[in-house]
Amino acid sequence: MKWQTASLILTSILIASGVVTYTDLFVVLFQLTGVNATHSGDMYCKEICPTYINITTSYWNIGFESTKPNQGIYIDVGDGKLTKTTMKEYPNTVLYKKWRYGRKLWVNLNNINSIISTNPVVQVEWLVPARGKDNWRPIKDGDSWERGKINKIKLIGHKKEWQTVKWEAEMGEYLTIEDPLWISGVEVGGKIVKEVCTPIYKDWIEYIPHYKNCTTTCTEKNVSCTPKNYKCINYTEKIPHTEQIDCKKTGRVNVSGDIFQGGDSFCKLIKNDVCCLHNKEGGEYGNWDRTDGSVTKCCKDLITGELSCDNSLKVKREEIIIW
Repeated sequence: MKWQTASLILTSILIASGVVTYTDLFVVLFQLTGVNATHSGDMYCKEICPTYINITTSYWNIGFESTKPNQGIYIDVGDGKLTKTTMKEYPNTVLYKKWRYGRKLWVNLNNINSIISTNPVVQVEWLVPARGKDNWRPIKDGDSWERGKINKIKLIGHKKEWQTVKWEAEMGEYLTIEDPLWISGVEVGGKIVKEVCTPIYKDWIEYIPHYKNCTTTCTEKNVSCTPKNYKCINYTEKIPHTEQIDCKKTGRVNVSGDIFQGGDSFCKLIKNDVCCLHNKEGGEYGNWDRTDGSVTKCCKDLITGELSCDNSLKVKREEIIIW
C-alpha cells in the first residue's frame, strides 16, 4: 500500500469515528510497502497476557511524535498530489511527511487513542524496549521503527482469569490480519492447565432510540407561526443481552482434558503443582502456605509426577485423592 493511501484511510477513520485506535494504526501501517509484522501468536494466560510483535521495514522509517500545530507537513489532500501545509490547517492528519522527498513518515500521536480493540474489551498496554535487559516502557515522542532493523512491540492485556480474549485486528472492508487469542489457562510442562469454574451470567437490556422527522404545528387561533422540522423519537428498540461477569471456581483442575479433584477437598494450581486442601482444613479459604504438618494438603508436580503430602491430626492423607 502507498503511504498516501494509508494516510487517507487513517484520516477517514478519525473523521468517521472520532478516534484512531492502536489497532487501526497497526493494521494500516502493517500494509505499507516493505513493512512486515509477525507476532507471538495464541497464548494461555491468567490475568496478565503479553503478546510480542516484531516489525521490519525495508523501505520506510516511521517516527512517532505529538505533532505541534505549526509543524509543516506534506500530505495528499485527496487530489493525488502532495500538498505542503501545516497540522493546524489539517488537524485530522495522522500519517504525514515532513519533507517532500525521503523515506521517513511520521505518526501524529495526538490523534491516536491508546486502545487496542479486543473482544471482550480489556485494558491493553503498548510498550517498547527500554534500556536494560527485558525492560519495557510506554511509547513516547521520538520513538521510531527503523529501516533494516527488528522493531519490537510488547502488548500486555489485562483480563480476568476465566476470560478468553481475541485481539481484534480488523477494519471493516479495508484490511484484516491474523488475530491472536489470549486463552484462559496456563501451560505447565507441555500441558494446558485450567481451574474449572462455573460461569455466572448477568442479563441486561440495551435501549436504542429510533428517530423520525416531526413538524411543529400552531395550536392557537389568530397567531402566526412558522412550522419547524425537528427529530423526535419514533420508538425505542430493546435488545436483550446475556453477559458473563464472573466464574466461580469448583475446586477441580483440568489438565489437558484430565480432571484433577480431591475427594472432600478443594484443588487449585500453585506454580507447577495441582494442590488439594481438605475442606475440614478450610478448603478454598484455608491456609495454603503452611508446610509444617498443621494442615493436610497434597500436591502433585505436573512436570515430574511426584506426589507430596502434609498431614495433620484433623484429616488423614488417605482422605485426599488426586486423580
